[in-house]
Amino acid sequence: MLRMGRSPKVESNEPQQPAQPSPQPQPAQSYAQPTPQTYETPARAASATPATPAAAATPSTPRAVTESEALARDLRDGVVSGFIGGGTVVSGDAEFKGMLRIDGHFTGRVRSEKGALIVQTLHPLVATGDLPYVDGWRTGSWAGFSADFTDPAPWYFRTIESWVRLFSESGFHILEVREPLHPKTQKPASALFIAEVSG
Repeated sequence: MLRMGRSPKVESNEPQQPAQPSPQPQPAQSYAQPTPQTYETPARAASATPATPAAAATPSTPRAVTESEALARDLRDGVVSGFIGGGTVVSGDAEFKGMLRIDGHFTGRVRSEKGALIVQTLHPLVATGDLPYVDGWRTGSWAGFSADFTDPAPWYFRTIESWVRLFSESGFHILEVREPLHPKTQKPASALFIAEVSG
């Protein structure tokens, strides 16, 4: 998945916390991923009346939402201003404000003022498996899926060094690299690159 959005150095889409408590309950700003393909949404206030001290001390339980619901919320709230869905093929020029999310295939030029490029991929140390840690095409697999899944697509493996070189050669400067750990194995699950256009 490829996500492009505002540079984290310029602005934040996150609401600012008030300096003093507000009489209205504020939505929680925690987005956890409890299971694949589900996300938790901020808890919504049950009513517009001021909360009692007992109610204010009791945290509300966030509900899990699907990927589609999360995307619809992001589009409605203006977090995502453009979306190219999975299975969609687009070629040409794209110019956007806010965030452009690409789950499909895009070929062409992408422009945005004060934008950032965010790429998340399987972490190379885990994805290499027993194969050598070198760039190259790998055979796909549907292991763990039903027999209905046939002909897995090949995919291109890159080392961390190769990712860094690719960003540089494509005119980007990496601002940050994150390596989220799997909660049980404590091994890197993915690599998250945040970059902006060099210049």
